[in-house]
Amino acid sequence: MNVSLIGCVVGFFLALLCPCAADEPRLAIALSADRAEYYVGELIEVVFTVHNEGDVDYRYFDRNGDRSGRMPEYELQVADLRGTPLCVSRAYYMGIGGGLCGERKLDPGKSFTKRILLQLWACPRTPGAYRVTGRYHAERRTEESMKLEYSTYTSKPMSLALRPMPSPVLKRVLNDHQVIAENDTWREQGKAILGLGVLGVQVVIPLLIKYLDGEQPFWAYKALLYVPDREAVRRAFDEYAKSREKTGDVLWFQSMLKIPFDQDCPANAVQH
Repeated sequence: MNVSLIGCVVGFFLALLCPCAADEPRLAIALSADRAEYYVGELIEVVFTVHNEGDVDYRYFDRNGDRSGRMPEYELQVADLRGTPLCVSRAYYMGIGGGLCGERKLDPGKSFTKRILLQLWACPRTPGAYRVTGRYHAERRTEESMKLEYSTYTSKPMSLALRPMPSPVLKRVLNDHQVIAENDTWREQGKAILGLGVLGVQVVIPLLIKYLDGEQPFWAYKALLYVPDREAVRRAFDEYAKSREKTGDVLWFQSMLKIPFDQDCPANAVQH
């Protein structure tokens, strides 16, 4: 069994032995970003700040990753100024669980933060102004039944502006992602590979195909789904698959290519 999965499972059962607050937590959620303006195609990290406004401890699982690629308890909703929502198809991020985690206690009056990639939830391709709202799905376990229950807390909207990425910046970002993807730590490699897909240019397709046989095939598959030219991705992948067995990953990716990028968005969502 995967060591990270063991860590999360052990943490879960240890948490069952801990005294848990039966009261619903009183939490306040705030979002922030390192800058107010970014380039289209640039990775954007949104900082969730969770503040305990109540009189009792809030116990939660502190996770830094999920087998699906995103942690669903930290949800981001993105819309343009007309209120038109954007999203990434839920199908690309199905399957929850795994990853290192441990139970944490948030004392009254204290806060914790978590950095979440915006593009795991939405990938704006058009310059302009956007509003980002955070939804934190808090868990609690009652002492009587030990049953997990969830409460959702919503932040005030945060404003972001996107402008076109100039060619020199594109070349620099492309090179930076490639260097990190091939030389950095495991976690940073995955983020850089996704960043190549977020750039959305055709030149990243052969790079991502190459990474399918590297240390981070999970993120290479995900990143290919972000490239807008779906037909170019399909041709490149079909050529790659000719010399490969029909493994679960290959079959999964071929099925994902048939699903629109924003399949699970509301009916008025922006097409990518």
